[in-house]
Amino acid sequence: MVYDGEWLIGKNIKLDSKEEIKFRKDQNWGNNYGSQGNQEFEHKVDVIYENPSEGGPNIVIPDAVTYDFYLSGDFK
Repeated sequence: MVYDGEWLIGKNIKLDSKEEIKFRKDQNWGNNYGSQGNQEFEHKVDVIYENPSEGGPNIVIPDAVTYDFYLSGDFK
């Protein structure tokens, strides 16, 4: 992922259906962010996955496609 001064960006990330992901802050799994548990991750154009939950469960990917991720610069 690349930091552009505002966002941490990962483009063209290929993920398989049912694969699980989670984001960590400062390269430390003690500071990790995942699903809120009841929130489904959807593959849509220009959708921002809002309010990841600190310490939440992994985010399950619904569709095998290529994703672009944009995270707040606070994650760098």
